[in-house]
Amino acid sequence: MLFLPEHIPSAEVLRGEGYDVGSYRLDLRDFQFTEGSLASAAGAQLRIAFLNLMPEKEEALQDLCRVLLSPDVSVKLVPLKFRCHEYKVASQQYMEEFYMNVEEVEPRAFDALLVNGAPVERLSFEEVDYWDELCGFMDEFSDGGLPQLYICWAAQAALYHFYGIPKYILPRKCFGVFSHVVSPAFRAVYGGLPEVLSIPMSRHTEIRAADVVAEQRLDLAAFSEESGVGIVADLAAQRLFITGHLEYGRDRLAFEYFRDMDKGLDIQPPQHYFRANDAHSEICATWHDGSKLLFHAWLKSVLQHKR
Repeated sequence: MLFLPEHIPSAEVLRGEGYDVGSYRLDLRDFQFTEGSLASAAGAQLRIAFLNLMPEKEEALQDLCRVLLSPDVSVKLVPLKFRCHEYKVASQQYMEEFYMNVEEVEPRAFDALLVNGAPVERLSFEEVDYWDELCGFMDEFSDGGLPQLYICWAAQAALYHFYGIPKYILPRKCFGVFSHVVSPAFRAVYGGLPEVLSIPMSRHTEIRAADVVAEQRLDLAAFSEESGVGIVADLAAQRLFITGHLEYGRDRLAFEYFRDMDKGLDIQPPQHYFRANDAHSEICATWHDGSKLLFHAWLKSVLQHKR
């Protein structure tokens, strides 16, 4: 079962789809590190801090919930925000009602950290207005030895911060669903994964395999001949980096494509997504089974670490 803040709109949407979603009351005292918070977090339920950097907060949250919902692991997902950042899509009232401030919670009150992407790829990392706060928060989770999962831009940001791995601007957006060969070492740790994993990509920048391979602490966990690096792992530090969006729902790439078309941007239909590459034809959602396998395997690894 998965638990979300009381009255957050996503909970009703997910329940309407048949998912088992509970609720909890947001109380800052529950997310600060005290003996009481340790006792309440000592059971089988995982407390996962979710720093949601995507513009469409509700859609991003729902996508993530659908892949985290597992019959084997109970999760309390706690949405977080930066107190001083101005959010342009979500209302200030919504953010204040359903999101905790990063600056006010204690990482040690959680079992893991999950951070998703942000549309700031073309900026240098240091130009992002919350860069220092993000680095500090990631460091606190690392110092506590807590598992971390980073998605899309957040994966690039964390790889740069922890290992100095740069990102590179692409001549054309990497956009579509691409097959990635999964490394045997990664499959041995995250049991049950297929040899080939489909991953949706939607990014203007990349990290390069040569830079990952040169860093001895990292495993190039999934690689595509078409789209490059898909998953990177630091197994010792329990950090996982997904350069795409395995959490995306079926229609998400279509939404992004038509949104950019309406804006007059130079965008091609996402590759290997629409049948026959026709934007008005059926969507081929080939990544869903593999996505759930990976996220459920990650949850089990977090639960094992907690024990």
